[in-house]
Amino acid sequence: MRLRATQYLFQAGWLGVLTSVTVLSVLPGSGQPVPFSFIDKIEHFSAYFTLSLFAEALPGYQRGRMMFFLVGWGGLMEVIQNYIPSRDLSLGDFICNAVGVLCGSVVGLFLSRMTMRAGRMRS
Repeated sequence: MRLRATQYLFQAGWLGVLTSVTVLSVLPGSGQPVPFSFIDKIEHFSAYFTLSLFAEALPGYQRGRMMFFLVGWGGLMEVIQNYIPSRDLSLGDFICNAVGVLCGSVVGLFLSRMTMRAGRMRS
């Protein structure tokens, strides 16, 4: 029963993170030109890492399809930003999104295998 509650918590978390990433991606910028910012790249990586990691708990989860979806979503958000005042399309941001998805998937795979092994050891 505890595992099911944890899955629901991660599913709700995934929807919350996806909604937050989407909203923050389409808000107008501050109007200030932003030179290459290391913090900005960490924010992009972290957002898509979290999305990818939380996706492990989604029902019917298929890693390859989810990675394709999330990388595509990150690309779409970058294209949309090109049409928002004070925002622009950034290849660097897109790459950080994609690397975040890849790393989140790897960590998620590792954690799901650890969880399965722990469950088998208890049985």
